[in-house]
Amino acid sequence: MGSNCSRHRLLLSCKKAPKDMAASTAEDAIKVVLSQTFPGRRDQIDELVSVLSPSSGLVGANAVFVYGTAATGKTAVVSTIMQRCKLRHAIVDCVEATTPRLLYEQVLWQLQPGGVSKPRPRCESLAKFVREITGLADAVERDASHGHASTPMPRTSYIVLDNAERLRALPTLLPALLRLQDLTNTAICPVLISSIIWEKFRGGTGFTEPYVVHFPAYSKAATLEILALDCPQPGDAELHHQFAVLLFDVFHGPCRDLNELRHLATLLFPLYRAPVKSGKITAGNSAALYKSISPHFRQQLSRLYLRETSTAEWSAAQDGDGSSAVGGAQSSQIELPFMSKHLVVAAYLASFNPAGSDVRVFAKRQSSSRGRVSKKARTTDKTPQIMIGPKAFPLERLLAILFSLMEVRIPASAEVYSQLSSLVTLGLVSLASGADNLDAPRYKCMMTYTEVSKIAAGLEIELRSYLHDAVR
Repeated sequence: MGSNCSRHRLLLSCKKAPKDMAASTAEDAIKVVLSQTFPGRRDQIDELVSVLSPSSGLVGANAVFVYGTAATGKTAVVSTIMQRCKLRHAIVDCVEATTPRLLYEQVLWQLQPGGVSKPRPRCESLAKFVREITGLADAVERDASHGHASTPMPRTSYIVLDNAERLRALPTLLPALLRLQDLTNTAICPVLISSIIWEKFRGGTGFTEPYVVHFPAYSKAATLEILALDCPQPGDAELHHQFAVLLFDVFHGPCRDLNELRHLATLLFPLYRAPVKSGKITAGNSAALYKSISPHFRQQLSRLYLRETSTAEWSAAQDGDGSSAVGGAQSSQIELPFMSKHLVVAAYLASFNPAGSDVRVFAKRQSSSRGRVSKKARTTDKTPQIMIGPKAFPLERLLAILFSLMEVRIPASAEVYSQLSSLVTLGLVSLASGADNLDAPRYKCMMTYTEVSKIAAGLEIELRSYLHDAVR
């Protein structure tokens, strides 16, 4: 009996060999093309194409979980594989699908015959979603059987859920999605894309383990290869590579986001190339080129992730006036609410003034003694605080300085705290204490003197007169 079964399986494998070989050849061609499109992702592409391809049948995998840090190519690779392999799929961003109903309707809308050209279906419950998915799968099987003489293989449908960590807020939905194959008894596979590890998704019982694919951070070689794709002109390839190596060495420590590095490369490469085009510096003089670009590097290090200007706006400004200044006049003016502007000025004073100087600085009737005290302070303090960097300060001190600046006693309402939280989100003020320290939070001001002085001037506040160390 066992030998007959083995012989039967061997005959089936021999019959499928030509089709499998053709499918394998097509998959290999797709892998080569995608590996050239996405440098440094050959292993992940090979694994995903092998798992998601129609010939694999997803044996033993009810779901696929793709994870990695931000800007590692997860969503781009998965969506491109779906298109290149011509897989029937729906892509939903969980940031937009805030409720289960929105997720159900988005999936059914994209998977239905005719796609998004037809009206959006209504689906308000998991039970109806399972019925609709089953009906769609049966319709696909019927359409496929009419077009082939022999019985076709089941065509798998895929539900790609980007930013899947948002599903943790819906504890009943995630286990159901992972068991969707069992609930519908159809060939359907959810593909979850997340920036956190799978262990943080587990909660309670009913979880089915998915097939896990990890996208690690890009290596230096892969990052340089990706940056080379943004070279504006083929003739500048060598100079652009020299600039990309320098940019990576300077910014890779504080910034590991590939999107931000590409943004910086687009902004700064014209400034790096300008002395070469004008003939002032030769392309081989890397030391002189670094000396020319280093002031712009320093200014951009203090503005990481803020995106004060977009790449398109920056390019238009450069083409319009030919200026090579980064920041200053080219930077867009920071528009903040009235209360937030006072909070920024108060945070800067709290960061760069010693706590013991608050009474002297903000006292109304001690202006005559300020010069003598500050002179004594300058003789004892050898290094000004502005040269050392901002110091952390407690929330109570920030509010005290804020009330003194506004000269109006305002309550410490929710509006003040919400605007302070917005400044932290924007990166203008950083939280120096731990996020779990709710009783005594400490902050730092991350803005420069020039930026804060412009804001203070708009509020008719002379920032220099409030500083303990005279800024020259």
